[in-house]
Amino acid sequence: MNEAQPRLSSAAVSIATQPVRTAAVVFPHWVSVVGTAGQPAGAAIRAEEAAQREFEYVVRRITDMAPLVHVHAPGVALLSSRGPSRYFGGDDAMARHLHDISCHHMSRDHMSRNDLAKTQLLQHGVGVADGRCAALVAAHVAAHRGEPVVVPVGGSQRFLAPAPVSVLETCADISADTVHLLVRLGMKTCGAVADIEERLLIDRFGDEGRRIFHLVHGVDVEHLVPQVPPSDFSRRWASDEPLPTVSMVLGHVQRDCVGIVGAMADRGVQCTRMHIAIESDHGEDNQRVWHQPRGFTATGLLDRLRWQLSGWGAQAHAATPTAGIVSVRFEPLEVCVAACTQEELWGGSRERDERASRAVTMALSVHPQVVATVIEWAGGRSGATQFDDIDARVIDLTDSTAARQRVNEGQGAARQWSGALPRPLPTTVFTSAFKVQLLDQEQRSVFVTGRHELSASPVFVVVNTPHHAMAQTLKSGTFTITSWAGPWPVEERWWDPVRRRRLARLQVVVDTEPGARNEVVLLLCAEKREWSLTAMYE
Repeated sequence: MNEAQPRLSSAAVSIATQPVRTAAVVFPHWVSVVGTAGQPAGAAIRAEEAAQREFEYVVRRITDMAPLVHVHAPGVALLSSRGPSRYFGGDDAMARHLHDISCHHMSRDHMSRNDLAKTQLLQHGVGVADGRCAALVAAHVAAHRGEPVVVPVGGSQRFLAPAPVSVLETCADISADTVHLLVRLGMKTCGAVADIEERLLIDRFGDEGRRIFHLVHGVDVEHLVPQVPPSDFSRRWASDEPLPTVSMVLGHVQRDCVGIVGAMADRGVQCTRMHIAIESDHGEDNQRVWHQPRGFTATGLLDRLRWQLSGWGAQAHAATPTAGIVSVRFEPLEVCVAACTQEELWGGSRERDERASRAVTMALSVHPQVVATVIEWAGGRSGATQFDDIDARVIDLTDSTAARQRVNEGQGAARQWSGALPRPLPTTVFTSAFKVQLLDQEQRSVFVTGRHELSASPVFVVVNTPHHAMAQTLKSGTFTITSWAGPWPVEERWWDPVRRRRLARLQVVVDTEPGARNEVVLLLCAEKREWSLTAMYE
């Protein structure tokens, strides 16, 4: 049993030359059922944390037969079959044992849920194959069959041939853009991709094309046992005083996470598999191996550590810590060259996202008062409510797919809102609107009548900017209106006597510098016969 655990020593180099089989345990509906249980709609970040915390109980059962379990994602775990397979009498017996212990992970609280949730939770699969990708595909197939799937030694290419090319995204972390392009080119199965020469895939997709070629031919370039352990980048945090809470541990370890990522960046490499070992003051320990194919950022390491700590101490258990945390060790098991990223023909480069993420991480570590946020679509009728600010520390800034989903309409909020601002949206939305005056040719106030019409044609708008930061964009003064559109009435919550609101919007074009013809569009809002400036188009 102890031979199954890869140790960072010279022995790891010798055993890496032997064939390495991988076993995968997959719960396809884990995040959607376990993570969202008791969570409000659209709380994706909290759902992922809850799913990872609950998955810790499954991982504990698996560690009884294999000391080192690789947590690929919430609901997905991998382990090397070396050792366990020999102990149980072969891959088939090991797979059946994995299937059985995964069946009995449910607690009484889980079993009390409705029948649909129980059916989805119990649907899981165990797959064994030569490499990581084939094992994950086999586990997904096993989840539908209801029994383990063991791919014969050397049979990964034949097994993957009829599989849709989309498995390269779900099981091998190939980018969605690359997979979609392969489908558009007519290669809808892994077997069709395997017929393409390696040089053609490399010419089109760069290093990712080389990896695709190896994957569809059943040659997994990523092994669960590292060939050359990069121990130079290992970091260990230790404290004489035990820390009782997760937040305190994360605060103390943050500097080490930034340091280890920075040290690897200085050497031009990045870590794709990280071994995290935690120890309590009473000697209890918890070890996990985390996988990130795009390379870990400091924020990503902190996220994995938080999940590991939360899952370890979530409930009373024989293996839970009985004292505070005194040691956390980060040990990279696999690194790759950070610069080997192919420029995308459709624009952009993942390296830019990674550099931006590292810059944000460094900025946040400079001072506790530094705040970095990203926007997330929330829905609404006004520019101030359509997007929310999300703390950049709790998301992966390098995930372009998640970024697109975060800002697109319809992600966790309604797509269509009656009375919403038409596109294009304003370039500047003021957090708090301020009063302005709308005047006609005779310097009289213009208001909106009960028929939603202007009392007179607007000619001037008087702006008095109270915010110093906004004065650089729009200075105070009286501006001449060159054209206008509206008004458009908006009535919100007419049924609620407390929160109901009735207003009208008006767009006016003003020339802020008459000699230079610097025109901007102001979005004005009339409510209770008072005008306010809410947004601006440049």
